[in-house]
Amino acid sequence: MAQSFVGRLPIAEIDANDHPELAEQYNVQATPTILLIRDGEVVDRVIGTPTRTLLQSLLDARAPRPVAA
Repeated sequence: MAQSFVGRLPIAEIDANDHPELAEQYNVQATPTILLIRDGEVVDRVIGTPTRTLLQSLLDARAPRPVAA
């Protein structure tokens, strides 16, 4: 799924055990937690494993569409 968003938005996977300061900064208390962040602010949060449909709709709503040539 991440491949379909290449060029639309950056995607990063961060292990909360390896980066506890980030987990604390973003108040991550359970894994998995998916955060959509814009300009340093959390705009969406999904705790637990989302369905592909839910994740696709959240990302589509937040990711800019590429300009058609």
